[in-house]
Amino acid sequence: MIDHCTKALIRASALASRPEFSHLLREHLHDVKKKGDATASELYEAFLQLYLFAGFPAALEAVRALRNVWGDESHSLHEEMNYENFKERGMSL
Repeated sequence: MIDHCTKALIRASALASRPEFSHLLREHLHDVKKKGDATASELYEAFLQLYLFAGFPAALEAVRALRNVWGDESHSLHEEMNYENFKERGMSL
């Protein structure tokens, strides 16, 4: 059986992969936020991987939808991107 977080991430990724489902993606993100099924960070990470399968525009639109729904809470996702941060993040894995 799949847990609620995994279901939320799968559905969000599937909806984000097709532009005609953008309104459903926003509704789903509102539901996920309200129910607490996944965090903005988990969704952000899933959407970053989306470009491999659905294309870069789909990934950008998904992140835009996430920021619109989560608002100020999503600003913590904007960590400064540089070599040292990437290296530190990789070493912690």
